[in-house]
Amino acid sequence: MNRIAYDVEDARLHVDGHSASFELLHDEDILRLHVFVDRSMLEVFVSRRECATLKRLDNMENRAMRLFSEGGTARMRSVDVWEVGSIWQHPSESESPL
Repeated sequence: MNRIAYDVEDARLHVDGHSASFELLHDEDILRLHVFVDRSMLEVFVSRRECATLKRLDNMENRAMRLFSEGGTARMRSVDVWEVGSIWQHPSESESPL
């Protein structure tokens, strides 16, 4: 399962075992995450300022995501999920390989 967490006290963003400092600006009170998951990559765009891109080494078919709060409260304003098709076209069985 993909784990994405933000530690308010330490001002650190954690993405699947990796972490980096990320401080909210003085006028920010909302952490905006845009997360893209496919079979081999995980990309997290944070507040339109930072991006974490990781090659996924775990089960590539597992695209599950869990949203939760630890040690405090958080409010999810919206979650949008889209499923997109593969860019790879599979030749029909009647076609010969190149």
